[in-house]
Amino acid sequence: MGGTTEAVYHGVPVIGIPVFADQFANVLRLVRMEMAVELPFQQLSGKVLQEAIQEVLHNKKYRENAKTRSNVMRDRVLEPLDEAVYWVEYVIKHDGAHYLKSSFSDLAWYQLYLVDVI
Repeated sequence: MGGTTEAVYHGVPVIGIPVFADQFANVLRLVRMEMAVELPFQQLSGKVLQEAIQEVLHNKKYRENAKTRSNVMRDRVLEPLDEAVYWVEYVIKHDGAHYLKSSFSDLAWYQLYLVDVI
């Protein structure tokens, strides 16, 4: 997810070649945003890669959509450090703000891992 987030943040179109785990979902998300082209690893060749590069370089929609998503992601009320400081101070001010704590932390291990459902 880190590379996906970085691509969106910096407004960079992507040629995604998913191989493992969450890469498939991440590339699909970028393709749906129309800021990426997906290349199946099994069908990868020099010609296919060259065509994908040409598509991303010459079709303006990828760059425009990447920039639009970047602008949305960067549109923040506070800078990340200021927001972190705010929340730390908020929790201190409100005696730990226990109401923000997830109820998952109160579950027994067998409930958390759904052993009781199996």
